[in-house]
Amino acid sequence: MLMRTHLALTLVFCLVLAPYLVHPLIVTALAAGFTSLPDIDSAHSFFGKRWFLRPLQLITKHRGMLHSFTLCILLSFLFAFILPILSLPLFVGYSSHLLADSTTIEGITPFWPSQKKITGALRTGGKREIFLFYGLLGVSLVLFLRYLYLFS
Repeated sequence: MLMRTHLALTLVFCLVLAPYLVHPLIVTALAAGFTSLPDIDSAHSFFGKRWFLRPLQLITKHRGMLHSFTLCILLSFLFAFILPILSLPLFVGYSSHLLADSTTIEGITPFWPSQKKITGALRTGGKREIFLFYGLLGVSLVLFLRYLYLFS
């Protein structure tokens, strides 16, 4: 899945949660940052290109351990104790990334260390993903307008 689609899905989730949040803009910005976290095991991703992540990429495979709800939940709990303010944005951004990647042909291993994969029919960068991206933008617009209406 392309990063723009990950960001669009994260935005949808944040807009659904926005009426219940004290600082929805901050949560959305942080969640958008965390949505790229599972891809640090890929040398082709935005953050994965960084030299200091090369050792991690040598010991993990892309869409392996980092693409699991197991790690997402563990990190969210860890952040809940260390930096609680980041726990929800981490969970929303990370889990939305995993949800999106589970719809691709490559799929993910959702409950690492189990090797059972879940896959979908979307090809990364394909026509269906492009359609999904624009659909998510449309849903985001509707949710944003609803949010403005609720709080005006």
